[in-house]
Amino acid sequence: MADVTADVGAAPVETEQGAAPGGRYLGVDIGGTSIKWSVLRGGAVESSGSIDTPRIDQHAVLRAVADLAHDASQDLAGIGVAVPGTVDTERRRSMVVPNLPGDWHDFAFASELEHLTGLRVAFLNDARAVA
Repeated sequence: MADVTADVGAAPVETEQGAAPGGRYLGVDIGGTSIKWSVLRGGAVESSGSIDTPRIDQHAVLRAVADLAHDASQDLAGIGVAVPGTVDTERRRSMVVPNLPGDWHDFAFASELEHLTGLRVAFLNDARAVA
């Protein structure tokens, strides 16, 4: 893995390919009613939008974010995901996520999303993502 860090929204992500400053990243903010997303290149927004947050369980939310990544195109360098609640940033797992259905306790969201997309994922609390 290259020792390069690039910004994904507000979250740093190490990329395997050593992303250039102009790399494309998907930033995702998961909320109780909507999932807001932006595709960024070199810090500039290329596109953005929102979808309804699935009200089934954590796996449905995971699949919705993976679908956003697939729709964004094949040249993404990484994904940054922010969720409300408590996140173990070292283990990249959710601990308590209010307002979302399912069992989010100790859910390996980041590694599961990496498995589904083949992309490096930064995962953190939404308030920290803004800071």
